[in-house]
Amino acid sequence: MCSKDIKTTLKPGEVFHVKPNQWHKFHTLDGAIIEEVSTTHYNDDSFYEDVAIMALSREERKTKVANWKVAVKNKAL
Repeated sequence: MCSKDIKTTLKPGEVFHVKPNQWHKFHTLDGAIIEEVSTTHYNDDSFYEDVAIMALSREERKTKVANWKVAVKNKAL
């Protein structure tokens, strides 16, 4: 997780709080499921450095997990 110039490594189950309007990004070396939760949601408040991602619709950028238990079980194998 990177917010401003601060890099943070998160372990499974850890939480990172991002303040409103604070630029942030995240990536993984081994794979991860990241849940981003906000108290206020706007359809037009996401911005991406990668212009190809920015050109996608909101629905095209999202990955839907139909069965959370199956997704977690398969990752553990």
